[in-house]
Amino acid sequence: MTRRLPLSLVLCTTLVLPALAGPAHAAPAFRVTDLPLGGDRSALSVLDINERGQIAGLTESPSAPGRYRVVRWDPTPSGYTVTPLSDYQEQYPVKINDRGDVMGRAGDDIVIWDRAGTRVATVAPVGTFSAFPPVFNNRRQVLYSHGSGDLSGLPTTAVLWSPEGTSELDRPDGTTSMFAIKLNERGVALGTILAGRTPPHRTGFRWNGTAMTRIPAPGGQAVAFMVDINDRNQAVGVGPTEGRVFVEQDGRARDIGDLGGGWSRTDFFLPAINARGQITGLSRTASGEIHPFLWTAGRMTDLGTLGGPTTDLSDTAITDLNDRGQVIGLSRTSAGERHPFLWTAGRMQDLHIAGSRNTEVVEINGLGQAVGSITTETGTRPVVWTTTTP
Repeated sequence: MTRRLPLSLVLCTTLVLPALAGPAHAAPAFRVTDLPLGGDRSALSVLDINERGQIAGLTESPSAPGRYRVVRWDPTPSGYTVTPLSDYQEQYPVKINDRGDVMGRAGDDIVIWDRAGTRVATVAPVGTFSAFPPVFNNRRQVLYSHGSGDLSGLPTTAVLWSPEGTSELDRPDGTTSMFAIKLNERGVALGTILAGRTPPHRTGFRWNGTAMTRIPAPGGQAVAFMVDINDRNQAVGVGPTEGRVFVEQDGRARDIGDLGGGWSRTDFFLPAINARGQITGLSRTASGEIHPFLWTAGRMTDLGTLGGPTTDLSDTAITDLNDRGQVIGLSRTSAGERHPFLWTAGRMQDLHIAGSRNTEVVEINGLGQAVGSITTETGTRPVVWTTTTP
């Protein structure tokens, strides 16, 4: 059972919360740390955590609601320090790499700050980017899409930017549109080509800034969309019916199966594969429920639920996984509420903060640190969950 604590204590100190009751073996306890706002009034749940525990996010001006600045939180022995990087402005997604570089908006441009907080590069004006947010890696390479297709309105060009120069991939094979969404640490981009002239017309692609390789679904079929790629160049996509997940490597695509209900999928923008090749997503069970899964070397594991009904896609979701095979997401409880969860080593644990209006967990790193936010009557505050027992 979750220990209920006064909300004021949650907001101003570090807590240790046990997981909800479940199987007989001991559950990990979590330390929940409130991230400082540096005098700002609130924060968005737009957060990114790296493998060192550094976090990038947006905090709201105390005097101008709806205006946000880019900040970075750095871990210390006693908690976290916050470093403002930009002026207050309109919100825009932020990213942090494992070097501590932060990519975000500064005025009319997307820029990169180094770990010292110095602005070291300007990538492009904000208006250059499509609706798909840019991503970047530890080499300070940035992947984004721009342009507008003839009818779809989707982008037509993929761009790979680096401090050394820029490469563009412009509508190969006469495609109507294309979009690139993921970039690995080897500098390989992943995306989807729409309505190409060469069958199967709609395929995935890898692109390293020089050479482009198409990725079909199993059996040479068209893809619905590509989802994620790891540093082994294993690519995850969804088949033409949008109900089958596949993994492709070295030209061989494999359907990963389902939980007995004939249907599986992964989310378009969210992480789906880790460095070990484990894949996470959602699948329908034989009884008709939708459960999260973790696929490992040919075996799909049902991660279960927090006790509530999960017959609809709104009942459950996956938001991230790390290289240890830990998965975070959302599941409905027996009371009908959607709570964030952490699944690790066969156990799903409720991460909801008692007394909050909403608890959201968005990312988890390889240290098992999860970052998210809690919303109360005073606003939204960023927090970090850290496992304190194995």
